[in-house]
Amino acid sequence: TQVCDQFNPVVLINRAFAHPHAGNVRTDDFTGTYQAVKQLIKKGHRKIGFVLGLPYSRSSQLRHQGYLAALKDSSFPIEGSWALHSSAAIDSGYHTAKKLLNRHPDLTAMVIYNDVRAAGVLRACKEMAYDIPGKLAIVSHDNIALSSLLIPSLSTVDIPKEELGRQAIKMMMSMLEQPDQPPAMIQLTPQLILRESFKS
Repeated sequence: TQVCDQFNPVVLINRAFAHPHAGNVRTDDFTGTYQAVKQLIKKGHRKIGFVLGLPYSRSSQLRHQGYLAALKDSSFPIEGSWALHSSAAIDSGYHTAKKLLNRHPDLTAMVIYNDVRAAGVLRACKEMAYDIPGKLAIVSHDNIALSSLLIPSLSTVDIPKEELGRQAIKMMMSMLEQPDQPPAMIQLTPQLILRESFKS
C-alpha cells in the first residue's frame, strides 16, 4: 500500500480530532451547561438532576463537567445519583426521566442532554403528574425547531448551527488558500433560550 504524504484539509464541526491537516469548529458545551445550571440556581433550585447522553460522548462529558462545576462553585453538595446516562434511542429521555424521578421525587429541576430526549422527559413528567415548570423546571440543549413547539415550550441552550457552518466554511477556504498554516480551533459560546419549561 502506497502511503501518500499529501492530505486534503478537513474541518470538523463539534468533533475533536488531532491531525496536522484538520481544523475544528465547536461549541463550548461546558460553558453552555454551566450557565444554564447557574441560572437554575439563581431561581432558587437546589436539587437539580441531569439526563446525560452516552458516557463516551464528548459533548455529554463536557456538559456534565459544566453541571458539576456550577454546583461546586455554588457550594452545593454533589449527588452522583442525580445524573443518569441515557441511550441514543428516541424514547431514552422518557425512560431515564422516569427512573430518575422515581429515585429522587424531590428534584426541582432537570437538565437534559438534548431536545430530542427532553421531549421524552416532558412525556414522562406528564404521566407522573409533574407540573412543568411549577414542580419541575427543565432546561435542555440544542434548540432544534421542535423545542419551541412542545407543550410547554422548551427552555434550551442554543447551539449556533448557522454560525458553526459559516466559521467552518471560512476556515476551509483559509486552509485551501494557505495549505501550510497550522490547523485552527474556533469555539463558540452557546446562549440559553428561556421558554415555558423554566420558571421565570
